[in-house]
Amino acid sequence: MRISPPNNFDSLLVRVFGVAALTAITVLVLAVAWEFKIEDSVLSFLGIQHIEESNSERWRYIVTSVGLTALALIIPIWLLSRSIGQRIAIQNLQAESEKNWRDLINSAPESIFMIDKDGTVLEANEIGASGFRLTADELIGRSIFAVVPPNVAEERLGFLCQMLEKPETVVTLDSRGDRWFETIASPHLNEQGEVEKISLFARDITKRVQAEEDARRQHEQLAHVLRIATIDEMASGIAHELNQPLAAITTYINGSLRHLEAGDLPSRSIAEALEKASEQTIRAGNVIQRLRDYTRRENLQSENVSINDTIQTAMQLIQPELELNQVALTLDLAQPSLAFNGDPILIQQVIINLVSNGINAMKSHPPGSGKLTINTTAEDGMILIGVTDNGPGIEPGIHEELFNPYFTTNESGLGLGLAICQSIVDKHDGQIWCEPAPQEGAEFRIRLPWSVAEITE
Repeated sequence: MRISPPNNFDSLLVRVFGVAALTAITVLVLAVAWEFKIEDSVLSFLGIQHIEESNSERWRYIVTSVGLTALALIIPIWLLSRSIGQRIAIQNLQAESEKNWRDLINSAPESIFMIDKDGTVLEANEIGASGFRLTADELIGRSIFAVVPPNVAEERLGFLCQMLEKPETVVTLDSRGDRWFETIASPHLNEQGEVEKISLFARDITKRVQAEEDARRQHEQLAHVLRIATIDEMASGIAHELNQPLAAITTYINGSLRHLEAGDLPSRSIAEALEKASEQTIRAGNVIQRLRDYTRRENLQSENVSINDTIQTAMQLIQPELELNQVALTLDLAQPSLAFNGDPILIQQVIINLVSNGINAMKSHPPGSGKLTINTTAEDGMILIGVTDNGPGIEPGIHEELFNPYFTTNESGLGLGLAICQSIVDKHDGQIWCEPAPQEGAEFRIRLPWSVAEITE
């Protein structure tokens, strides 16, 4: 334990030796006065009335010698006292600085360690040590690999070796039971550029991970609800698409029954009718399967998929709505198809939402005048998707607000569709924005990272 000297030690020495120095100077002044033949005044000052001439020289020598000797002794001691005082002051400052440093790292809300290149703990704060049921003094000097769980020790050893080879800051995540921790490791280099020490900053991010997981689940649930809402909006078109194959099936079967009831058994005609009925059954089944795929609710997985296939599948879903509103669709898709890494269902949701918005915007046009174009191109390693309509366009000044939650220009809308679209595109490391179309209407553009990996079938 470091023992600090009293704070007034230096000032005490200065006072004591300062008085002694003043006394010595006074004696010297008397000696000088004597030297200038004012012995009587000096002797009178000392209380001596008379002294022989021979003794006067002796007194002058004695006084002068005493004064010089006093100064010769006092000055080094006084200088030594100042040196000791300064050293004590420096020690006090160092002790105070060390205490401030210790208070600082102990007040930090995260675990702080400093280890050498072998993993020995050089410094630690109390919060960090308490995680291992130790005090900071107990942890210092021990190997960090001896106190962490084996799986964490293996990981720490791995990035320690990595850091020794390539000195740079490393960030790792690890789980211990149901808790998650983030660790930031920063190297300290010596004059030769070699790693000498490593600072570790570890924080418990369990609440953050749980919040992110909750947000992810809520986002998926909301996206699922909006997909269901989209299907609800397209219900009339979907019903029309299902009615066509069902009506055809009914016609083919009724025709076959009439032939059978009349006793007319042209086997070839009945076979053809049943084949056509079967084709229509498959057509209706495809409609239902697309709906099931689009509205599925499961853990969504990323895969390398064709952007053209994704767009065409989305258009098959919304085609009845386009036909019902007499909107002409033009697809101008890059060939060969570009691939992206992501969830095709989510990207389909974005495309369908943009197309549905375009259909609603063009309802004010005369029937048959609505036009909608979807195009894809490659640009600087990115896939660029454009969805353009010839509706009235977007009012000036609100382009930036379109993607804000609950902002809508549709009286019957919730204002969540475009916000979800932006969230989905952000999740795919992409961008989405709106700008006026070259001639009339609005154009929504999406930029997604282009994947060069093989497309998943």
